[in-house]
Amino acid sequence: MLLHGGRPEDHAASNGLHIQRRSCRITGDGRGIIPHTEIMMIDGAYDDDLVPRVCIGSGNFTHPENSDDSQLRLMGRDAHSAYLSWFYKLRSACGG
Repeated sequence: MLLHGGRPEDHAASNGLHIQRRSCRITGDGRGIIPHTEIMMIDGAYDDDLVPRVCIGSGNFTHPENSDDSQLRLMGRDAHSAYLSWFYKLRSACGG
């Protein structure tokens, strides 16, 4: 779900911050489901404004110059709040 701050490659991806990582397997319809999401949520100063942003898609955040993926950028408090609520529900389902 989240980057782990213990590996060197994760340390670089998180700008040196130690971010938690949690393994997750949700049981549904009698089988284990492992969520895989690529979401970046920004709530604070970015690009000279304070508009909350959500970036979702298959993008490679660590090396975007080497990826051929799609990404959707949503801007605004409503989109950010909806994704943040979804994230907390997923984290709760994963035991967090």
